[in-house]
Amino acid sequence: MGRARDERSAAFARYWTAAALSSFGTAITTVAMPVLVVQLLGATPLEVGVVNAAQFVPYAVLGVIAVTCAVLYARFRRSGWL
Repeated sequence: MGRARDERSAAFARYWTAAALSSFGTAITTVAMPVLVVQLLGATPLEVGVVNAAQFVPYAVLGVIAVTCAVLYARFRRSGWL
């Protein structure tokens, strides 16, 4: 029992470390992207807002594609094609 607990504890420590590093990277990107846009491109506040909004476009597009695929799969499955 002690060894399994140690292995779970080590796995959780690795998971927690990875999650913390991922959150840190996200925070750095959130701050760095507008700064880089302003410094390198001389962007206006409106342009910075457009760049920030554009970061979410892939999620919206891929989300629509994924939902469409799921609906089509369910319809084909129900109809007996699959």
